[in-house]
Amino acid sequence: MDDWVGRGAVVLGANSSPGLKITKKLLDMGMKVVGIDEEVEAVKELMAPEPGKKQMLYCQKVDLGNEEEIIEAFQMIEDTVGGANVLVNVVGIMAGDSILESQNEELKRLGKVNILAGALSAREFIRSATDRFIPLGHIINISRAYALRVPKRSFYHIHAGLMSAIYRFSQHLRQELEFRDSSIKVTEIMEKWAKKTAFVAGANSGMGAATTRRFLECDIKVYAVDRNVDFLNDLKSDEEFGENLVVLQADVTNEEDVLRFIQIIADTQDEINIVVYCIGIVGNNSLIDGDFSEWQNIVNVNVVGFCSCMKEIVNLMLKRNVKQGHIIVLNSIVSLETTVFPELHFYAATKCAKGALTEGLQHELRESKSSIKVTQINAGLVKTDLYKNSLGTNVDSPIYKTLVSLSVDDITEAIEYLLCTPSNVVV
Repeated sequence: MDDWVGRGAVVLGANSSPGLKITKKLLDMGMKVVGIDEEVEAVKELMAPEPGKKQMLYCQKVDLGNEEEIIEAFQMIEDTVGGANVLVNVVGIMAGDSILESQNEELKRLGKVNILAGALSAREFIRSATDRFIPLGHIINISRAYALRVPKRSFYHIHAGLMSAIYRFSQHLRQELEFRDSSIKVTEIMEKWAKKTAFVAGANSGMGAATTRRFLECDIKVYAVDRNVDFLNDLKSDEEFGENLVVLQADVTNEEDVLRFIQIIADTQDEINIVVYCIGIVGNNSLIDGDFSEWQNIVNVNVVGFCSCMKEIVNLMLKRNVKQGHIIVLNSIVSLETTVFPELHFYAATKCAKGALTEGLQHELRESKSSIKVTQINAGLVKTDLYKNSLGTNVDSPIYKTLVSLSVDDITEAIEYLLCTPSNVVV
């Protein structure tokens, strides 16, 4: 998050409850924030800087469908905070009527606020960012769950259609930016998972820790499992996240541990909707110089522990008849191709097994007519402590110096994308 400290951010729809929450979060990250909305009284209440501190929050009242006012607002942003690196679009208003009972003026108003405001702001943000040659840029559009499905109640239908437009707008905008080789990212965040519950295995470090934190930021309750829980306990002590985080210290190779944390979850009324499995270890030796006890440990963690954990959590989901569920297994590209590093050869074999087991789980759920989706991410090299902890810095450092790597944030973004896919799409 240090990359964003001191940079500019725009929150479109900042005067709303979610807009204010996002504004506060960006300020906590050390960003300079400009809140834009048709009313800005609530934003102004946040603007008074603490004694001895620089002003970091500004606001601009605009007509959200007025092109001239949007352009003027982004010029003000450049003059005030030096331009923006982040645009968060949380603007949106509901229709009061169904499609058949709607009025012309109301439809114009809904289209102006829900679609035009976001399109105009994105265009001006990209123009400004391009002119300033910024190395980091991110557009985040927050839409509703029914952007991907038809709600049953008729008075949601207009809004659902407009949210679908925002969702598709984000996808098309991303495509245009990729075509131009732009470094600006576009993300759409769906609220369909807010107030839901996730289970993250391997949550104390690396991809699991980043995923856990991201879920908590999205108001998703998390049951976080790991053998070491130092990071999780620190996160638990955070007032913002503590209430939604349940820390479960366990070793997945120990069946008693697995049954114990499953029982803890079963004793609640929580329905697990998301499962992210990140646990895995690497060995120190090649196949020729291999050590039996090391191989046994790798198999126990990467294969047996995976099966034991998934068996219990999936059965709990089936017992509670979960309708909206997604299991995401973090695997490795070495499950698909041979690696040149001898120390990874046995590890790669266990990753092949994990991939086959994940596909088997997917088939079994399909045969049982369950709506739970299963996806595995065969990630390339990700910058974590996995290799350093297993192989030492003498191997870890050359790997990352020689090869291009992904960040844990790249993985969390991929998980967000998967969770945003419609129920009939399996990746």
